[in-house]
Amino acid sequence: MSLSRASDVILAITVLTYAVASGLYFLHLAGREGGHRFARPVLASATLLHLTHFFVVTANAKTCPVDEIHEATSLMALIAVAIFLFVSRVKKLEIIGAFVAPQGLAALLASRFVGSPDTTPVRTAVLPLHVTSILLASALFTIASALAATYLLQEKQLKKKRTGGLLQRLPALDVLDRASHRFLLAGFPLLTIGILTGLLWVGHVSSSKLGTIRQVLAYAAWVLFAGVLLMRSTGNWRGRRAAWGTILGFGCAFLVYLVYLVRNVQG
Repeated sequence: MSLSRASDVILAITVLTYAVASGLYFLHLAGREGGHRFARPVLASATLLHLTHFFVVTANAKTCPVDEIHEATSLMALIAVAIFLFVSRVKKLEIIGAFVAPQGLAALLASRFVGSPDTTPVRTAVLPLHVTSILLASALFTIASALAATYLLQEKQLKKKRTGGLLQRLPALDVLDRASHRFLLAGFPLLTIGILTGLLWVGHVSSSKLGTIRQVLAYAAWVLFAGVLLMRSTGNWRGRRAAWGTILGFGCAFLVYLVYLVRNVQG
């Protein structure tokens, strides 16, 4: 079996495993104990399959993993899920798997089916540092946004004065708030490095409307994240405001990836 055929088979199995893991985490969110018991091992299996698929694809293409946006997107999803699997065991944040697992699945599918690989990757000395910084920052922001979404869900349950069911399975609000802040704080310096190195790299890339949109979205994400961290340090933004700011910042960062993929579709 060729590497290309093997990668397609592994991808199909990985997608199916991610989908099952997502379903199990949603069952856990809905109160089914069976989902909680099997969700983690299934997601861990999906992560191992994802890692295998990533190595097979890069070996077949004979390229550096950070040279093309498709492989980079796949790697970002892989890192985010791996971070979640580690942190959720230590911090008892298993429930956010209902947000992380579907994001991993969506990113993997986007990396494979949206657009086509860029056949003329730009190679500069700062490109590996730029992409690596953005990848790690995006992975950390993925977890931060999942925690922020869980915070808003928990807050909604409390406002409705529901004392059982979902409320008992979600972590306390202060736990979610602090955890989201820590991931945001860890990712922000990496995003800053990514943007600064991107300014050095952008001179090697021809200007276009999509390129301008991508830069604006990246700066918007940086401003939103910086604003959340700054307002938290002054004590004015905590909880709900910080959660919405984190989610909006992640949305801008995610749109940067979409613009990259759209650029590849257009050739």
